[in-house]
Amino acid sequence: MKKILTTLLFCVFGLAVTAQNTVYENTFDSYDVATDIVTQGDYYLDAYQLTDEPRTLVIAEEDGNKFMSYDIPAADPNKGYNTMIKGSNEFALKAGVTYTFTAKTRGAFVRGLRVINPATNAAVAAEALYNATNDAEKAAEWYEHSLTITPNEDMMGYVGILRNWNGKLDIDDLLIVDDQAEEETPDPMLPYVHYANDFSTYAHQEDVNEGDFNFEGFQQPELARSLTVQHDNDEEYLQLSIESTNAGANTIVRILKEFQFKAGVDYSVSMDTRGSFKRSIRVINNESGTADFVSEVYNATNDATLSSEWYNLQIEFTPTEDFTATIAVLREWNSNLDFDNIEVRSSEELPTEEEEEETPPTEESGYDVYFNDFTEYTENQDVDNVDFMKKVFQQEDLARTLTVQKEGENQFLKLTIEATSTSANTLVSVNQEFSLKAGVEYILRGKTRGKFSRSVRIVNVEDEEPLFSSEDYNARNDDALGAEWYQHEVVFTPEADATVYISVLRTWNGDLDIDDLQLRSTVDQEEETPGEGEGEEEETPGEGEGEEEETPGEGEGEEEETPGEGEGEEEETPGEGEGEEEETPGEGDITSIEDVDGVQLQVYPSPTNSALNIKYSDADSQPFVISILNTQGQVVQTVNKTSFSSDVTKITLDNKLQNGVYFIKISTSTSEVSKRFILLR
Repeated sequence: MKKILTTLLFCVFGLAVTAQNTVYENTFDSYDVATDIVTQGDYYLDAYQLTDEPRTLVIAEEDGNKFMSYDIPAADPNKGYNTMIKGSNEFALKAGVTYTFTAKTRGAFVRGLRVINPATNAAVAAEALYNATNDAEKAAEWYEHSLTITPNEDMMGYVGILRNWNGKLDIDDLLIVDDQAEEETPDPMLPYVHYANDFSTYAHQEDVNEGDFNFEGFQQPELARSLTVQHDNDEEYLQLSIESTNAGANTIVRILKEFQFKAGVDYSVSMDTRGSFKRSIRVINNESGTADFVSEVYNATNDATLSSEWYNLQIEFTPTEDFTATIAVLREWNSNLDFDNIEVRSSEELPTEEEEEETPPTEESGYDVYFNDFTEYTENQDVDNVDFMKKVFQQEDLARTLTVQKEGENQFLKLTIEATSTSANTLVSVNQEFSLKAGVEYILRGKTRGKFSRSVRIVNVEDEEPLFSSEDYNARNDDALGAEWYQHEVVFTPEADATVYISVLRTWNGDLDIDDLQLRSTVDQEEETPGEGEGEEEETPGEGEGEEEETPGEGEGEEEETPGEGEGEEEETPGEGEGEEEETPGEGDITSIEDVDGVQLQVYPSPTNSALNIKYSDADSQPFVISILNTQGQVVQTVNKTSFSSDVTKITLDNKLQNGVYFIKISTSTSEVSKRFILLR
């Protein structure tokens, strides 16, 4: 059997590798007529106009030929219903390789072939649109599309067909080929066997669930499932049995054994599988709970012949760091699945138990700047505008919440977004500013769980631009991927000192779970001596010093930009409760006066639309002047107060003030403190 590159993360019904330079092919012949393949999860529709109008995508047949048929049953012939028809799974495009995409379509009006970047949901290659107009003769003919792309860098892609205007559109014979030569000989098998199981030592119908294996149902968990060894003639194999259903019943089967994988060592996992529909091997990192390595997804569709044949799944990988993992198979859609001849191999011999015991685990070097595993919170605790904050870029009217949730023994942060079928990009940030030092290496990590795209990022406080970001991970609209935790990581070294936020960007829509947010540094910043302009907290300002005002530096408080779709840069929002830690002015801040003993200032909410709550206390009772300054250091509003108490004092902002970043400064004869806030009416 030909070897399929495991880096190709594509799979839709009708997958056939006819040669090694055929990346993808779908003739739709293996489908049942009238199958709704959007519901089945193989394709989906992105509606750009009149998005609430129902659309269908089903399998049709004509003269023995099957094809995909798109329609808008109740369409107004005088209106446009522009829609993108996309495959649901990604495939890999390699830098410097030329790919040719072809397809056939039939119908009236306009359509064209597209290659779509899943990270941006935008076309990276587009064929010139073909317009059959409303000509009956042209509309009845199959039109052959062709599109060629040679990426400059490695990327992932979707196949898409843009359907403009309205009317029925038939689609057939999707094909992707590359210009690479056929691979004549397979790689030799790795020499050392870590694990092998041909199920010959088990009894017939022996239940191995929670013994040597286990399973977990992600969809329809109420369905009956079993994991037993079957003897059939001279064959012994493991069978996952799933109660009959017509809907998705995604299930993962795990080997209940921990595997120690070493950095720089080559590994392979292979097994024979038999059954209909999709399956893939996953190497799941025990620490993060996410799959570090995933094989190709093989799809036998619902074809009786393919479903009755054994197919060898395999994956090869070389870790860049040591880790402990579990090996699993993800069974997508439904029906039974058989397993046999499972093998785990490596290029190096396994260490003996004595050698393993003699090698103590090494702790990761560095220092935590920030870490939150959410264990200190209560279940359902609302942390919005307290320890965390959110910024909305699209559909601000949708309800959103930030609460801590519990699942078993694990607690995590959950962003909920009111249901929508369009983009609702949202940024979640730690409600705290962090100081990064030039030339110091940092690592930002975080785990997320949910559908569609997300990334962890470091956002500059001054201009709200992301300084560093992990790669955008897209779980798509896949239930199985959406149920798995994904580990994000980005390593970076700032070229200059910076004040930043730790953020998670949620792109598109849907709820998102967040856990184990961590920022680590190679330098213990708490032991560092403050640099010039950072302010010595123990210094007591002299008489009259508090009246000296410093103009904010260039870029300190530029007005907020309106981010475009997919952007997630957000201004930090101090929440209630953050005020216990007073802001230490640095170069370019609103004042150079340092902390004064006995002074505490809290200002919230931020952003605010009209008023501010102030909690301020001083050891001495005296008159106060409250000034509101813009980012150029100009006073735009003044409020005189005789005294403050520990209770909250509320001030109303001038209606003439425009949206943007401001500073509130409280001045006395001996001291001056300030806080930054955002006005967003």
